[in-house]
Amino acid sequence: KPAVELAGRLLQMVNNDFGAQGTESSFDGFEVEKMQHDYVLNKVFLSDSGSISVEVAMKMALQYWFTLQNDQSSHSNNRTNPTRKTKFISLRNGYHGDTFGAMSVCDPVNGMHSMFAGVLAQQFFVDSPNGPHLNDAAATLAQIEDILKDRSHEVAAVILEPIVQGAGGMKFYHPSVLKRVRKLCDDH
Repeated sequence: KPAVELAGRLLQMVNNDFGAQGTESSFDGFEVEKMQHDYVLNKVFLSDSGSISVEVAMKMALQYWFTLQNDQSSHSNNRTNPTRKTKFISLRNGYHGDTFGAMSVCDPVNGMHSMFAGVLAQQFFVDSPNGPHLNDAAATLAQIEDILKDRSHEVAAVILEPIVQGAGGMKFYHPSVLKRVRKLCDDH
C-alpha cells in the first residue's frame, strides 16, 4: 500500500499548508483509511514535471482505448475501423502544462496558450465548478454528462485538477465532484 501511504502524506501536507496560512481546510474529513476503501491505489508514477506527467497520462488513456478497440475489432467479423477515442474533457480555467498535449487540455480562451489554438488537438471543455460546495458543480457535472451521452465514442478521458484549479485562479471545488465525474465516466 505504498501508493496509499504516499497519497495520505501528500494530503497531510496540503492540510498542514492550508492550516498554517489560517485558511479553513475543506479536506479535514478525508482520511487515508477512506482512500484505501474507496480507491485501488497500488501504483505511483513519478515524473520530472507536471507537463510530462500530463503527457504520459494522456498517452496512457489513448493507448488503453487504442488497444481495447483493436482487440475488439480483431475478434469481430466487422473489420471496419471504429471511431477512435482520442478526445479529452477538461475544465475551463484549467492549466495542465506547456507541452503540446497538455496545452490542448488547458483553457483555450482564458489560458496562456491561445496563440497555439490552430495547431493543438481540439478537446471538449466544460465550465468549472463555481464554488466549494457540491451544488456549485451541478452545471459542470451536467455538461460532462451531456458530452459523455452524445460523444462517449470519442472521449478517451476526463482531465481536471483535483479539488483546486491552481493556475486558473485558486478555484476550489468539493472533493465529491471527483467521485461524481468518475461515476459518469464509468456509466458511459
